[in-house]
Amino acid sequence: MESNAGDDDTSKNLNDFEKANLDEAQESRLLGGRKEKYVDLGRKICVTILVVAFIVGLITFIIQIDPNNQSDSSHDNDGLVVSIIRKIMPRKQPQPDKYTQALRKALMFFNAQRYSGMKDGFIGQNLVGGFCDGGDAIKFNFPQSFAMTMLSWSVIEYSGKYKAAGELNHVKEIIKWGTDYLLKTFDSSADTIDRIYAQVGTGDTSG
Repeated sequence: MESNAGDDDTSKNLNDFEKANLDEAQESRLLGGRKEKYVDLGRKICVTILVVAFIVGLITFIIQIDPNNQSDSSHDNDGLVVSIIRKIMPRKQPQPDKYTQALRKALMFFNAQRYSGMKDGFIGQNLVGGFCDGGDAIKFNFPQSFAMTMLSWSVIEYSGKYKAAGELNHVKEIIKWGTDYLLKTFDSSADTIDRIYAQVGTGDTSG
């Protein structure tokens, strides 16, 4: 009789232990299921926010493509696709017209003719600067002053055109280079000008 009672107690203890383990396993599964639901819900919210932001951005992008175009063709799907492609694709810079190219090349000539000798007039008068008259190293002041006068008048009359061509600052630098030199060829502070340097260098190449 005593052995049967012990067996019953042991069996009862085992059943209680298994039941406790079962309850714990069920609770763990329930909690795990809730955690997965929370994770899935968070992912859905993030994805929804991203999708909404993308749609809002796309609508804003499309509206800004051509806000002034009120024609019927702007509402066509084909026109919309073309507008989007044009907006996304990089645009090539327009080539300057022939007049702009000619102007730039003409101004480049003055750049090439800038004289950079550092000993001009070093004996008694600083005559560094100015422009060479041609391929030799001679500076003739009268042709140079005429050129600076014509450039100056062209800027006065057509400064807007120079600016549109992107050459306004360039031509001003050229004029300043030439006039700075011309101011060195005489004493501009004197009441009476009795001396002016009209030429630097000589064309005699005989020896």
